Amino acid sequence: MALMSLITLAALAAAPRPPAAGFSPAERTEILKAAGAVRRGAAWVLCADDPGPVSATIRAVDLNGDGRPEAIVTERSRFCAPRTGWLHAVLARARGGGWQLLARGEGQLRVIGRAVPGQWRDLRVTGADAPVILSHDGSVYRPR
Repeated sequence: MALMSLITLAALAAAPRPPAAGFSPAERTEILKAAGAVRRGAAWVLCADDPGPVSATIRAVDLNGDGRPEAIVTERSRFCAPRTGWLHAVLARARGGGWQLLARGEGQLRVIGRAVPGQWRDLRVTGADAPVILSHDGSVYRPR
């Protein structure tokens, strides 16, 4: 029984997630454009110079506890991010509509803590150097 549970959990963990659950196709396009991504064939890429088969993905995460998702765009690219292999962009809905870029950089991004109304969650960026914590300053994310 325990072995079956472990196998089931492993299968669920390996199952692909929707790339941007919670965002419409039009919103995904707006998010990717605001992140600085460009269209290459059927894919959107943060690193337009990468000759390899790369594609940006979007994850919906409530970063400020308001119950609405912000967007985290990530892409694996050793070409544009040779030290870490990852690029990221963090976006929130802008007051006047559209999407506002809150952070963009190199490194693997992790969200810290739980969503609390009125408080922006910190982000942890790991890569070639020591981990960096990004905190929201009221308008964008900056290193602590």
